Amino acid sequence: MNEETIIHVIWEGPLSLNDVTALQDATRDRGVYAIYGPHNVYGQSALLYIGKAERPFGLRIPEHGWRDFERASEIQIYVGRFTLPPDQVSKHIASVESLLIYAHGPAYNSSSVQDPPHDSPLRVLRILNWRSYRAMLPEVSGLRWLTPHKLI
Repeated sequence: MNEETIIHVIWEGPLSLNDVTALQDATRDRGVYAIYGPHNVYGQSALLYIGKAERPFGLRIPEHGWRDFERASEIQIYVGRFTLPPDQVSKHIASVESLLIYAHGPAYNSSSVQDPPHDSPLRVLRILNWRSYRAMLPEVSGLRWLTPHKLI
C-alpha cells in the first residue's frame, strides 16, 4: 500500500456570489469550494455542491450559473485552500474534490457520486478540514470511506 497523503484544507466563508468574484489570485485562490443553499428536500441551508477550482475561484465559480438559481440571494459559498506549496496544489485538487463528494453526497453532485475502484489512489488520501468547513466532516479518510463493507 502506498504511503498516506494528508491534505489540510482551510475553509473560508460564507461568501456571497459577489464576494467570490474578487478571488482572482492565480496562486492563492485555487482549491475546492462548497455551495450551500435552499433545497426542496434537504432544507434551507443544505450542502448543494462541491467543486474544484484549478484556476481562481472568482473565475470558476461564476461559470456554474448560480446567479440564475431561483433563490440565488440565499446561496453561500465556502472556499477551501490547501496548505501546500503552490506548485503542489494542482496535483491534488481533483482527488480532494472526488473524496469530499463521495463522503458527503451533495445534492447537485449526484452524477459524481460513484464507487471508486477498490485500488483507487483515493484510498491513501486523508483530508483534514479546518475553520469554516460547516456541514462537512472535520476529517475524511479514503481508507475509511473506500473500505468495502464486507471486510468489516
